[in-house]
Amino acid sequence: MKMSRNNSQGTARTQTRRGSGLRANFSGSPQFLQRLPGWPRPVRRPVERDQNVRVGARPLRVGEKRAHPGYPLPPFPPEDRAHPDVLDLRLGIFIAMKRYESAAILAESLISKGSRAPTVFLLGAQAVRESRSIPEAIELLAKGERLLEKNPLFHYTMACLLCQAGDIPATKKRLEETFRLDMGYREKALEDADLEPLWRSLSVAPDDRTP
Repeated sequence: MKMSRNNSQGTARTQTRRGSGLRANFSGSPQFLQRLPGWPRPVRRPVERDQNVRVGARPLRVGEKRAHPGYPLPPFPPEDRAHPDVLDLRLGIFIAMKRYESAAILAESLISKGSRAPTVFLLGAQAVRESRSIPEAIELLAKGERLLEKNPLFHYTMACLLCQAGDIPATKKRLEETFRLDMGYREKALEDADLEPLWRSLSVAPDDRTP
């Protein structure tokens, strides 16, 4: 019986060694570690916390300044600041920061320079609506009609603006075009507060609406 118990213990020790072989190699073989991608790992140093910088932001490099307290974006080099992709990014940041007038001015500038980016028209219309008026937002968004005629979000956004402006017939046409391009917007339209005037004009209660 002792021999059997010893044999079983030896077998268990053998299985343990086999099961932890990777761990043994990992901790005991520097050459094995050096073959791992990303080794050696960089040493994490404590970062001084700034109350104006959100938690989780990337620590600044030496000589680097933060573009804005809430957005850990490094400043772009002067030669890249006028690049269309950089300006599109700046437009999105203005919207996220709710700096709608700045976003509206930037969008108008990009459109006047011939920008063909859909986000410029869509975000620009949102910015103009928030900072100025719905009719001006419709006017800006209409400038992208030819470029975005096959974009369902363009027609849906225009439908919402027209509905808020009180133009119900035009709203219906825009929604029909939206649904023709993408049926997925039908369910979204049922719960969109911007389209409430349309449903009220049709005397359709929320529970009775169907896609």
